[in-house]
Amino acid sequence: MTEQKIFSILLTGFLGSGKTTLLSYLLQHPEFAECKVAVLVNDFGSLAVDGALLPEGEHYVAEINNGSIFCICVKVDLMKNLEYIATVIKPDILFIEATGVAEPTAFTSLLQSDLLRSSFGDNVTLCLADALNFPKLVTILPALTAQVQLADLVVVNKCDLADDAELNAVETKITALNPGAEIIRAEYGQIEFTETSIRALGNSSISTLADRLQLCSEAPEETVSYEFRSDKNIDRLAFYQLLDRYRNLILRGKGIIEFPDGRFYVEVVNGVISSKAAGTLNIHSGHRNALSFVIRHTTLADEFQAKCEALGSSK
Repeated sequence: MTEQKIFSILLTGFLGSGKTTLLSYLLQHPEFAECKVAVLVNDFGSLAVDGALLPEGEHYVAEINNGSIFCICVKVDLMKNLEYIATVIKPDILFIEATGVAEPTAFTSLLQSDLLRSSFGDNVTLCLADALNFPKLVTILPALTAQVQLADLVVVNKCDLADDAELNAVETKITALNPGAEIIRAEYGQIEFTETSIRALGNSSISTLADRLQLCSEAPEETVSYEFRSDKNIDRLAFYQLLDRYRNLILRGKGIIEFPDGRFYVEVVNGVISSKAAGTLNIHSGHRNALSFVIRHTTLADEFQAKCEALGSSK
């Protein structure tokens, strides 16, 4: 009897669109309760923030950091993880969360080994579009355009932050970029679906998933990745003043910061800053303070990094 091939769900979407939130929702959904699940998570920096945010469970989680999952700099790690998942874990479903700066275009060789071609079957690409920030970013960031163009399903997320006119405008733009994609609306990444309905979006050729992957040698030229690490006591007011001053520079920021009164998980999405008590969240950085940033590649990028380092080195 022929062994059933692994079904793959690739999650794309720009920084802060809600990929990890959607993935967490899917992992806990009753539709997948009877399935053996593996997860491959990609952060652009070396800090494993997204993996730490996922719910605990029986699913297997592998993390690839230090580059885009579509980047030649992590191809060896990616291949090793896919082969391990195929031969040892043998899940029914593999979720792949790509970094938000990934530009998934043509790459035909990644999954073309005999082992991977025989192990992985149908695949679906779900792209998240942030209802609030998509209109601001789609015209200036090629990665975002490519993510929408190559999706089977586009989830317009954070619909609670936009009115009907704004949502209709977002959907019109998505349709113009990808007339064949199904579009659904969501809040907090919670979509209505069945496993069958998601599988129905897919295709039977693994080369199609491979065709969506791109080899690159560095970060997209419009962005710079920066990681802030420090074991010093961080002044709360100075920290938030720094983020506020450079908020228009920061496309995405996330991580743990420790103030005198406790640890907090801080997020920045296209300049919008939020934070909450970190509780037991641990990203295993080896430092009390560890945040990963993706910032616009401007003359202010070096200045922002220098200010962060100065803050982290102060008493």
